[in-house]
Amino acid sequence: MSDRIVIKDIKAPLDLKRTAENMHISEDSDFYDELAEAVEKANEVARPRAVLKWVNVDDVGDGYAVVDGVRFDSKVMADKLKDSRKVFFFAITAGDEVQNDTDIEDSMGVLKDMLTSQILGAAYREMMKYVRDTFGSQSIAFMNPGSLPDWNMQNNFALIDAIGGVEADLGITMNSTGAMIPFQSGSGIIFADDTGYANCSLCRNLDCVGRRVPFDESEYIRIFGEVPDN
Repeated sequence: MSDRIVIKDIKAPLDLKRTAENMHISEDSDFYDELAEAVEKANEVARPRAVLKWVNVDDVGDGYAVVDGVRFDSKVMADKLKDSRKVFFFAITAGDEVQNDTDIEDSMGVLKDMLTSQILGAAYREMMKYVRDTFGSQSIAFMNPGSLPDWNMQNNFALIDAIGGVEADLGITMNSTGAMIPFQSGSGIIFADDTGYANCSLCRNLDCVGRRVPFDESEYIRIFGEVPDN
């Protein structure tokens, strides 16, 4: 198997009903028809894409992990990768096709942002399904720089450099903080996991609208050895 896989056009069309529910828009809303037209057009133009790189876990120690020759200082990563020998690095983007499309009506001024966020979420689900179906890795999870207590966005520079060719393959660049452009993009590590792990379980931003699982205070204390600040 090649250690690097580029998926140029992820098939992850938005479902109108699910998108409306995620965006808290009811079918009797004055905005629903505009959303329906926008979803149809977004599905025509969107080209979410990703790159995966199959890499070695070289070493895991107290509060750090060395993956593909790159040292990441992170208690979370050390905890989650301690039993792994191979993982996937990944970069993924919803692209900028929807944002740049002039035919999509956006009377609210935020519709394109919201749609692109939904596209990225759908692309993540398809990427994880691809890994499960292609490599037989049924119990997997992922972690992202910037969404974990001790793995900040600056780690994106080393991660993206290790993946290589991300700008050429996906059109992703980064600003000085390590944030990715287009904005609705992501990166991280996919690893074997049978616990149902999600980054949200360790995130203290309890009001986050994108929360997928509840905050787990006992797990936070187990990994970090301290009670989280309120």
